[in-house]
Amino acid sequence: MNSVLSPIRLILFVLAAMLASTVFAQAYPNRAVKIIHSFGVGSGSDQIARIVAAELQTSFKQPFVVEPKPGAAGFIAAQEVMKAAPDGYTLFMAPSTVLAANSSLFKKLPYDPVKDFSPVGLICTVPTLLVVDANLPIKSVADLLSYAKAKGHISYGYGSSTAQIGGAALTNVNKLNATGVGYKSSTLALTDVVGGQTAFMFIDIGASQALVQAGRVRPIAVANEERSALVPDLPPIAATPGMAGFELTGWASMAGPVGMPAEIVSRLNAEMNRILKRKDINDKLLGIGCEVATTTPDEFGRYIQKQIASYAQKVREAGVQPQ
Repeated sequence: MNSVLSPIRLILFVLAAMLASTVFAQAYPNRAVKIIHSFGVGSGSDQIARIVAAELQTSFKQPFVVEPKPGAAGFIAAQEVMKAAPDGYTLFMAPSTVLAANSSLFKKLPYDPVKDFSPVGLICTVPTLLVVDANLPIKSVADLLSYAKAKGHISYGYGSSTAQIGGAALTNVNKLNATGVGYKSSTLALTDVVGGQTAFMFIDIGASQALVQAGRVRPIAVANEERSALVPDLPPIAATPGMAGFELTGWASMAGPVGMPAEIVSRLNAEMNRILKRKDINDKLLGIGCEVATTTPDEFGRYIQKQIASYAQKVREAGVQPQ
């Protein structure tokens, strides 16, 4: 009798577990959800996180609280999410720097971008601008190169891995005598460009928008292979002689700790994609320099792995030595 009932008990156990998982997912969320990101208040990631969080809060009728955790190349934010319970109550507004670029910039990471996170979905792509101190006589990439060679030595700032790669690639390819200065955030790095401590930096549109509009910094090019519809008046760096193929498009995404229930990942992905397809949200993101890009969780997982390989090639070409 036991030998007959054992398989039945096993099936019932599996069905009960599946039912419990489904009920748990349907009840999610029943309390506040944290969305952690790795940049400072007012940064592009911060603005994206707050737009998405506000809409998820309306959809799920629970608080979605944005918590900036800047510094240490995104390690602080990534580790906090990685160590959190995989229950959907700690999410990660994860940028390309943390999930892709860092793998090639550091000999050892305190997290694995593939194994330590549950991909939820891509949110948007973010064109990167090359900006200079508005007080300098620089209005093009050619002007910047001439200025740097005439000065003999210049400094550039960076507040993210993407910006570090961009600065190193620009100076390495053109054989400039330049020093890269790292900052805790892109906002801090931009402040020193305005103050004249550094000559240029790479930064996303959203984080630089206010100072560009105020005339404090001057964008001279976009780090795309072609012109961007978001900044059509700016030429691509790739159009500069010797810089063909230069491209540094960042992206923002949502992830969580590894082991999140598939039902919760699916619910978050479906709701996030529904929100992102709305014209008003699309317009808000365009207004801060982001172009909506949606995926399924599986598609996003594969995208991360492709981006890791792409950034590895960029780092090699830039001549950046892993720290």
